[in-house]
Amino acid sequence: MDKKLIRHAMKYFFVILVFYSCSTSNWNSTEYFIDGKYDPVMVMGNPSEELNRAARSIKLINSIAFYKKYSFPPASNYHLRDINKKILEKFDTEISTFNKDASGTAIILSENNDSIILLTCAHILTFPDTLISYFSYKNGIKSEYVESISFKVGQSNYAAFTESGEVDILLISDEIDSAILIGKIKSSSQNELSVFPFKFGNSSQIDWGNFVYVLGYPLHNKTITSGIISKPGKINQKFFVLDAAVNRGSSGSVVLAIRDGVPNFELVGMISWVPSEKFIYIRPAQLNDNQQYQTDTKYSGEFFISETETIRYGITKAVMVDEIKKFLAENSELLTRKGFDIKNIIETN
Repeated sequence: MDKKLIRHAMKYFFVILVFYSCSTSNWNSTEYFIDGKYDPVMVMGNPSEELNRAARSIKLINSIAFYKKYSFPPASNYHLRDINKKILEKFDTEISTFNKDASGTAIILSENNDSIILLTCAHILTFPDTLISYFSYKNGIKSEYVESISFKVGQSNYAAFTESGEVDILLISDEIDSAILIGKIKSSSQNELSVFPFKFGNSSQIDWGNFVYVLGYPLHNKTITSGIISKPGKINQKFFVLDAAVNRGSSGSVVLAIRDGVPNFELVGMISWVPSEKFIYIRPAQLNDNQQYQTDTKYSGEFFISETETIRYGITKAVMVDEIKKFLAENSELLTRKGFDIKNIIETN
């Protein structure tokens, strides 16, 4: 082989080797990760063991509100101001019942013997006390005459791992969409539960581009996803935005950031809100007895105006962990009286 050709080949090999070595060295550089800040990218290492620990501390919560409904005939012409106890008694025979439900994720914060407290979102536990519907004019516009009025008569917050099947609302804050639940653990579930294993982080230190994991129960399935934080620079901000894929049931999911690599996970927030949009549409008459409409055929029956809500995927809002710590600190006396130690949560920096 030509000696000149061999020398050129060796020269290029040496350059490539040096370039690769430098690139690898920079990527694995200790200074790149160990800076005391939350990591901006998915770092090297296997997070599965730590995420499995976190998964054991999150649980599905279902909430159901029960309503009693009074319906009025079309010719009644009652304004809302006209309805009183006497009128409701007159229509006792027109009473019906129905339920409204919601689900979400809860985090086990602390335990005391056979009792636990959990953190979740307030809105999955909050239902209106009164629901009112109105008759419509022929053009579909809502009239001023009440068609029905419904009153909430009860509520159940269900958790499969508790002794009674339910958990009670201990504290609630609509301002930061947070609530504390309390319940007794049934003996068969004790080995399946664990207190949230990571420290509560510092919201003021999260920044644009921080990488996070999200664990929760979208559509009743325990799921993990990931996202990137967006943090607009607003004073006294209580929420931040991220792009994680979430769905109904994700409310209450934990948002975990990593500080200086695996396994240094910290809670930086809790999923609170997903944008949605309501649409008005025309639908055919409702069918009974499991009957179905035949597609691609002409419809000649009555049309009705309905409303639906669609989630706008790709962006969601989370409560900042500092706001959660403030909420717990403000109610620490009550929690202590109940036998729960949260000092290690509210004192983390």
